[in-house]
Amino acid sequence: MRILLAIVAAFLCGCASWKTHYEARSPDGKTKVSLLREKPLLPAPDVRVKVLVERDGRTVTVATRGDCWPEFTHVAWSGQVFSLVMDGAVCGGLTIAYDVEAGRAVDFERTRPWLAASLMKKFEIGELALRPYGGDPIRWALRQEVSPSR
Repeated sequence: MRILLAIVAAFLCGCASWKTHYEARSPDGKTKVSLLREKPLLPAPDVRVKVLVERDGRTVTVATRGDCWPEFTHVAWSGQVFSLVMDGAVCGGLTIAYDVEAGRAVDFERTRPWLAASLMKKFEIGELALRPYGGDPIRWALRQEVSPSR
């Protein structure tokens, strides 16, 4: 009975543990970006995710999203700025760009060209694979197909 009460209490308080889904280090090795997914006490079709940045012994949460099921994640770096794309299935995905040095988010569109190039290179995405996504590697990563024009 005590175990059941503990599970019910934990469920009601929203307590859950977190599991690392993806990690990427900066080119200089001083910064780590982690995507964590919630590990709920009871089975759930979707979970919360959060993106953490760890540098110089400090950890900062830079993004959170609910109702996700992370399937694909990729991070690309340019200096101290990283760009992240995650296909979250149910939640539709997450795209963020963050300047570690300044400690703030930056416009994702500014990072789009080098994130797309990184995806193309790492996953060797060909033109045929990109066709359903309008030729966009980021839409490919998010699985956002483009409707054919009539």
